[in-house]
Amino acid sequence: MIIMDPIQLEILNLLRTHAVGSANAMNADQIFNMLITLHIPVIHGRTQEHIRASVRSMIKDHGQLIGSKSGFGTNNGYYIINNRDEAIDTIMDLVGRSRSMLERVEALKHSWNIHNTTNQI
Repeated sequence: MIIMDPIQLEILNLLRTHAVGSANAMNADQIFNMLITLHIPVIHGRTQEHIRASVRSMIKDHGQLIGSKSGFGTNNGYYIINNRDEAIDTIMDLVGRSRSMLERVEALKHSWNIHNTTNQI
């Protein structure tokens, strides 16, 4: 089993302390700012790619029950899943995002093929 890196451990601690349940979700900027306040060396990015990648790894590689809510409303971000409904909500949100990405993939392939009849994808 791979051990979480120090930043992942700090993120997990922040979520367990401040973001249990979807109503308390923290977005990547909030997590980044809290890590900076704690003097944790973290890489800054325009959309906090490093924080997002760390959370993805925590879910996929370390079995953490971290939910996410996407969009631009309030209470969007990451949180510790507190119950079955939150797990289902996170799963359905991810399924919806993956469908949207697949639709864009197909649209790009279609457009490419229209514009490049002798060099199809």
